[in-house]
Amino acid sequence: MSPRPGGVSASYPVLFLQWAVGIVVLINAARTFFHSAHTLVAAPSSHHAHFLPLLSGAEIVAAMLFLIPRMGRIGSYLLLVVFGVALIFHLLNGDWEVGTLVIYIAAVIVVRTSSGGF
Repeated sequence: MSPRPGGVSASYPVLFLQWAVGIVVLINAARTFFHSAHTLVAAPSSHHAHFLPLLSGAEIVAAMLFLIPRMGRIGSYLLLVVFGVALIFHLLNGDWEVGTLVIYIAAVIVVRTSSGGF
């Protein structure tokens, strides 16, 4: 996480939020990646069989970058893009259970703005 303007680093609650979101997203993205990769091998005709491994792979990279102090800004932007794409994908497929994604988006925005703004 980069320091705030004036050289003041982010507070411990914000760092905790960053690490909690980063680790939870990383674990869930890895689970989705391996499950979707298995599904791709088992049933490659599915319309999202190729999309999920790609999106979850990008999410893994974004979560790792989000946890690296000097790369947190890039990671946060990438996470927001991935979450936005996932949100649209869920809604277009009739899945209205997107509350977790909305919370992740809000948490990334809080971490990003607490560490020097967008």
